[in-house]
Amino acid sequence: MAVRSDGRGTSRKPKHLLQIPPQSGRRYQETPKASGNDSPRKVSKKIRQETSTRNVNKKRRPGNRRSDAYQHQPAPNKSRKSTETPKEFCDLNKSNNRSALLSPTPAPDRGSAQGQNSDNKQQELGKRPRIRPQIVRRRRTGPDHRSSGGERSLRRLVNRRPVNEEEFTMQLKDVSVLITGGGSGLGAATARAMAAKGAKVAVLDMNKDNAEKVAAEIGGVACVGDVSEEAPVKEAIAKAEAANGVIRVLVNCAGIGGAVKTVGKQGAYPLDHFSRIIKVNLIGSFNCIRLVAERMQTAPPIGEERGVCINTASVAAFDGQVGQAAYSASKGGIVGMTLPVARDLASLNIRVMTIAPGLFLTPLLMGLSEEAQKSLGAQVPHPARLGDPSEYAMLAVQIVENPMLNGETIRLDGAIRMAPR
Repeated sequence: MAVRSDGRGTSRKPKHLLQIPPQSGRRYQETPKASGNDSPRKVSKKIRQETSTRNVNKKRRPGNRRSDAYQHQPAPNKSRKSTETPKEFCDLNKSNNRSALLSPTPAPDRGSAQGQNSDNKQQELGKRPRIRPQIVRRRRTGPDHRSSGGERSLRRLVNRRPVNEEEFTMQLKDVSVLITGGGSGLGAATARAMAAKGAKVAVLDMNKDNAEKVAAEIGGVACVGDVSEEAPVKEAIAKAEAANGVIRVLVNCAGIGGAVKTVGKQGAYPLDHFSRIIKVNLIGSFNCIRLVAERMQTAPPIGEERGVCINTASVAAFDGQVGQAAYSASKGGIVGMTLPVARDLASLNIRVMTIAPGLFLTPLLMGLSEEAQKSLGAQVPHPARLGDPSEYAMLAVQIVENPMLNGETIRLDGAIRMAPR
């Protein structure tokens, strides 16, 4: 215990005692006392000097891996890049006049002087030449010299397509096609467009005269029957395959319409009329898909697929007007079944797509006066006219030839959104 000048004891530690690390075995160690002329700053400086001297002269504890000899050696050069150029590199580049690009400054041999306690592996690594000549190379271009891995991956992806496009996509040339409702309107235009591409077209229609007329025009096969019944569709498929081979493309254009209010002047909506529209438009489309797809699965694939099925819906599936309850329900059902049927047939390499046309010059609208047709066409934002069936046929051809179009409905309507009436 320290003693104050007045004789009383105190528990405070003297200021001239400095605490040192506990491993020294002593709790306190005296430091030089200040003389009467020393300032506090000089006393602190003396304490720091003696402390640093004590740490330097302190013996190293046993078990320390590094020896004193290694402790006082200068740190090796850790720069990654070395400028020393081997003789073989110089000889190689003299012929190409590149010796001026090589730096002659040698780099130290890293790791060779690791101290007495360095292991053998470090010694061996230190003896290896650590030389990376800095040579300026011109960037090579061309298909065999690519700049990065990302670019190579992108080029491989882009160049993945085979040279022969016919081996990759479904082509219409010499392909068997069945078009329902092909005697008029959208179906007849599609039959002409696909026949112009070299397809072998069979036309199925309720009207025998119309079917035979279109078939004679394109050099195809005429079939007559109701798409909502199983037997007539099977007969049409057999007739088409006998003449043209296994059907690869099906286009469902057959359909009927009718405007009747749910409750009108004549009372409630006639249920048989509602059922008839649903049966022809919705059930008829599904009936043809299931029977044709059954035959498609037996055919060898063409490129990545065995066949394509295209349905015809309507903008009424989204913007049904007054009196279109049955018609909108039938077309909305076609839109709704497109994705699940496409998923059902994906394992068979068969695609399913749907086109939802807007106001087109079909037989229903052709019966209107020219003034009425212009009035309807003015409702279309752009182009402000009625659609031509050949434009529908153009999209159908593109769907067949584009293998990534699957399970989707495409609106072909000039951006029109139908009003309630």
